Amino acid sequence: MARSLSYDAYINSLDWKRKRVRWLASAGYMCQRCGAQNITLQVHHLHYHTLGEETDKDVQVLCIKCHEIADALRLMERRRQRWAMSEFKRKQRRGW
Repeated sequence: MARSLSYDAYINSLDWKRKRVRWLASAGYMCQRCGAQNITLQVHHLHYHTLGEETDKDVQVLCIKCHEIADALRLMERRRQRWAMSEFKRKQRRGW
């Protein structure tokens, strides 16, 4: 995928759709977190560093509920990292 292609354009591309079907089949059409079957499944990016060049280690097949949890956990982790960095900078200013 060309790096200039937006996330939305990529997710709607034939390339992504082919990869998605392959990952769903590889997961046995079940959620890789809770094991749910016969429900709507989504392919979750664990990160976006390899967007367009994902490997099996970069994505996870999840049901909608588990996907929402995974996204919330990612957001919480980002906030925790930002908070930790701001605390570090604050302590540096105080001479720690």
